[in-house]
Amino acid sequence: MKKKSLLKKQRFLKVLLAVFLLIPIGMRAQEIQVKGRVLGASSNEGIPGATVMVKGSGTGAITDLDGNYTIKADKNATLVFSFIGYTEQTVAVKGRSQIDVFMKDDNQMLEEVVVVAYGTKSKATVTGALSSIENKELVKSPVASITNSLAGAVPGVSAVQTSGQPGKDGAEIYVRGSGSLSDSAGKPLILVDGVERDFTQLDPNEIESISILKDASSTAVFGVRGANGVVLVTTRRGSSGKPSISVTANFALQQPVEMVEQVGSYEYAKFFNMKMEMSGMPARFSKEAMEAYRTGSDPIFRPNTNWADYMLNDVSIQSKNNINISGGSDQVKYFVSMGYLYQNG
Repeated sequence: MKKKSLLKKQRFLKVLLAVFLLIPIGMRAQEIQVKGRVLGASSNEGIPGATVMVKGSGTGAITDLDGNYTIKADKNATLVFSFIGYTEQTVAVKGRSQIDVFMKDDNQMLEEVVVVAYGTKSKATVTGALSSIENKELVKSPVASITNSLAGAVPGVSAVQTSGQPGKDGAEIYVRGSGSLSDSAGKPLILVDGVERDFTQLDPNEIESISILKDASSTAVFGVRGANGVVLVTTRRGSSGKPSISVTANFALQQPVEMVEQVGSYEYAKFFNMKMEMSGMPARFSKEAMEAYRTGSDPIFRPNTNWADYMLNDVSIQSKNNINISGGSDQVKYFVSMGYLYQNG
């Protein structure tokens, strides 16, 4: 009985092992090699460099100069075809080994326009070095000055903030660094709707877009004034249709990253007297004054005040609110905006 039971167990284990060995073979049998060509629907020519991915996996391939590709995929998989300027397309394999795809132009991408020196131009035809940022990106950051929103958001643009004073925390803008030893001569030309003016206090909700012209071909029309780059700010306009009301509000907490630790009155007086002594001059502070600074016995005439702790809050509050209304008809369009900024320090 024991031998029969042992034989049955051995047979069961052999069958189980055979099943496990056959499963990978069956899974591999599902994978097939798919070939094909990716072409433009309007030009009927191959698209080089298009990406072919197996949906839901990391398997992918790139088309060659003639738009040909080869990829291994499951017979029930879905292939995703994509390329800049064309609409992304998904195609089910369905066991086919040859799949040719005709990709349509992405008109929305090609019709996007940017503001250049002499008006607007399609992104697809711009050859100069310029970058732009739209209103949706500008209103994301809860900063007091629009100049700080450009930091890290536009390539080639640096924003340097030299003050943290409430209401005066606007940053200096530089395009591709400073082009002069003089700070004023190294700044870019800033135009708001074609008028040269400062834009640090403009509400981001009132700005449609900001274009940064960076190279010589983009700034040539401005002559020497555009040598350090040009910042073109376009404000929002009303649009035809029913009145549209938009309300935005954000709240932020501001805190210094690090405060400089300063010496007290007694240490200052002590070191000052040491300096005078080393210069061969009489001490500035008497022993009585030094003692008064040390003990704090004369807070009126011999104070020892930490002005940073006295004047600054540990955490400062900032709130920013805006409401704007836009609309109009074919003849008259309007855009009305009202904003409120509160900061304390």
